[in-house]
Amino acid sequence: MQRTEWHIIANESAGAGKGKRVLKQACDYLLKQNIPFHTYLTNHAGHEREIAEELANTTLIDWSDSVDTFPLLVIIGGDGTLHGVINQLAKHPRIPIAYLPGGSGNDFARGAKIPRHTIRAIKQIESITHPTNLYLLKAHNKRTNTIHYGLNNLGLGLDAAIVKQANSSRAKNNLNKVHLGGLAYLFAAIKVLHEQPPFGMTAETKDYQHSFSKAYLCTVTNHPYFGGGVAIDPTADIMEPQLSLVVVEKISLHKILVLVCQLLTKKHLSSKYVNHVKSTDFKISTADPVYGQIDGEELDKESFTLRFSIDQRLFWQ
Repeated sequence: MQRTEWHIIANESAGAGKGKRVLKQACDYLLKQNIPFHTYLTNHAGHEREIAEELANTTLIDWSDSVDTFPLLVIIGGDGTLHGVINQLAKHPRIPIAYLPGGSGNDFARGAKIPRHTIRAIKQIESITHPTNLYLLKAHNKRTNTIHYGLNNLGLGLDAAIVKQANSSRAKNNLNKVHLGGLAYLFAAIKVLHEQPPFGMTAETKDYQHSFSKAYLCTVTNHPYFGGGVAIDPTADIMEPQLSLVVVEKISLHKILVLVCQLLTKKHLSSKYVNHVKSTDFKISTADPVYGQIDGEELDKESFTLRFSIDQRLFWQ
């Protein structure tokens, strides 16, 4: 039977220290089970990318069941840490990645049905004998000619403003300490709901084209969740080769609050204020500079022209 040797990239600072706790639990368990492992700790922004690149050049290999001991890349951290690694290893989609959630939002874990309980997640990894292809979103920024790969979603407008507010909030760290990090996004949403200005945008697929003069929120998503467990599209599935586009135009504050309640109960897609389309590709252009985010990582404020498509990579899932 093939064994795995774990190569763990860990962001101990993720989730206000949750990453460190997850790493300790993992190391204790692996030692007891005599599973060989190596740890690589990040110590600055983007360090996970540097470590992943070094391991790809020296240690990791494309998936093969013909080797006695397979070097398995395991990521501990939040969605941002995992996002950095998949983008760095975009040219190596056959190198499988396992994931132990250690962030505050952990939306990818929810969408991919990875247990957020560390020992359960480890046992799930142990039980797997071969990797699975999961779908990712691929976003080509035509203005800057850069490509972003997303685990969760890319958002413009309100979505991104909430991320920016949550990431800069002191409350996020305090809430993480009591395991309520997802509430940081709710508090951020309350703060920016009224402040977010509308923006002009167009959305196109081969079968659909629509212009919005007062867009408020625009999200292209790969699975249901964003913002720490909010189901922006309850019908999305990471195992299906489709992307979902959700656009909401600026409406009155009263109607926004009603829509938020519908969102929290997963009934918002039936609202006349929500535009919902599924496709394998999208083109989105904004007429105005807006905030952007992908997997909770902030994008520079700009007038975006984005081409979305689907990509795949192997996960130990």
